[in-house]
Amino acid sequence: MNQRANNPRLRAVAFILAVASIFPTSRAVFSQVQASDLATQEDLSTTEAKKSPPPDVQGAWCGTLNDSRSGSGTIAMTISQNRTKLGGIWTSDLAGSGTFRGKISGNAVTFTLRQKGSACRAAVTGTLVQPGEITGSYSIFGCHQADGGTFDMTTSDC
Repeated sequence: MNQRANNPRLRAVAFILAVASIFPTSRAVFSQVQASDLATQEDLSTTEAKKSPPPDVQGAWCGTLNDSRSGSGTIAMTISQNRTKLGGIWTSDLAGSGTFRGKISGNAVTFTLRQKGSACRAAVTGTLVQPGEITGSYSIFGCHQADGGTFDMTTSDC
């Protein structure tokens, strides 16, 4: 039997040399991975900073409603905008008037309309199909009877 292979000291030295020869390579690879992670984090930060602002929808909007219970009608809104947050006032020949709050994300617009003097609310989901036109649907809740419908609003001729 080979005495060197059975010598614990020689085996320990061989093991240490083997580990030491691998360690510098592992350290270099680890450093490369860290540098890559930092570059990715910087790319994400830069992307977030360069995010484009939401579309501008503030101002006067008016259009038509097609209500499932009341039929055709009109709606007018004045929208205030602070980045993605929306708010303002609305009036309709079918439902009176009130205030609303909402948001815009990309071309998706959502509002919650509150009817003045009533517990009725409308959950509105719309799409900015082109600058100056929002189309979508709404559902009425908090009233004695559920209701809903569709709408199409523009910024022209309000």
